[in-house]
Amino acid sequence: MQKYRFSNPASVVEVSKSPLDRPEPGNRYTIFDCLCRGFGQHNKAPRKTYQITATTPAAAARMAIENYRKDYGQEIK
Repeated sequence: MQKYRFSNPASVVEVSKSPLDRPEPGNRYTIFDCLCRGFGQHNKAPRKTYQITATTPAAAARMAIENYRKDYGQEIK
């Protein structure tokens, strides 16, 4: 599992490879499970999990945080 920290608002995305991923030969995309949550011990931000298909965990984290911000009204500035 890898963690990526984002600001505005302070958030963390925990990325891990999905157990559902069955790669085919020549396919460079992987399915990742991404848990988006607020950063901090007592942060009351909601948690949400996304399944993202991407080439790298960092790309999956960026897509997940965009979806999270859209879902909770926190547009990217």
